[in-house]
Amino acid sequence: AEYPTVEVTVTVPPEVGTERLPKEAFTVTEDGRTVQPYLGTTPEADEPAPPEVVLAIDISGSMDNSIEQAKQAASSFVASLPDGSQVALLTFGDEVTTLVQPTSSVDAVRSRIGDIRSGDETTALYDGVREAADQLAAGGAEQANIVLLSDGEDTADGDADDAIAALRDQGVRLWAVALPGTDTGPQVETLRALAGDDGEVLPADSADELDGIYADVASDLSRTYVLRYDSEASGRTELSVALDTGRLRSEQTITTTIDD
Repeated sequence: AEYPTVEVTVTVPPEVGTERLPKEAFTVTEDGRTVQPYLGTTPEADEPAPPEVVLAIDISGSMDNSIEQAKQAASSFVASLPDGSQVALLTFGDEVTTLVQPTSSVDAVRSRIGDIRSGDETTALYDGVREAADQLAAGGAEQANIVLLSDGEDTADGDADDAIAALRDQGVRLWAVALPGTDTGPQVETLRALAGDDGEVLPADSADELDGIYADVASDLSRTYVLRYDSEASGRTELSVALDTGRLRSEQTITTTIDD
């Protein structure tokens, strides 16, 4: 029988910095059996795939007082991603509009960020999430992420279940930056439901905090690796991932279940 390929997503410590590590820096131990993981879709890939990100920005009228700071934070975020990162840009308000298809051109994305204007009457949050997830799936992203900014709930009669299914089915991680709005409590719960266990909800007390939040997300994305290996385990399994850069060593162990 063929052994299943297991994917493990790890974020290395900040001390590593933004240097992209080779596969030899990682070791996986599965129930005492040590294996060398690989970083791409095949064992021959020496370098990790850079992150692929869709920036999704709320342009409803309630964003009027925050939109300029949001644009500045988003622009800095794009510039700080690892070289080769694929970035798309979309806005959601009365409708979802894709401003930039996935590209590695930082200048192209930053230019269109500068064109964004708020003022729409509704917030098509769920449609925006679903469209972003579909774009990442269409491109076959290995490390698929949506970085979303909103200050409210969906007011465009979107379908929450469809948005959640798109994220889960396509393995997309959602980073939801939540600005305070008139319904901050329900809004945060909405974003948590979308983000699920793998995503993050990052509340901001004001637009002044956006630069720092976006910088932290860019740092996390730069330090995230998708490790793959051929498993010989079945059922409940103890899994350890060790990192050795020569300057830094760390290890983490979890217990997980591997399907037959």
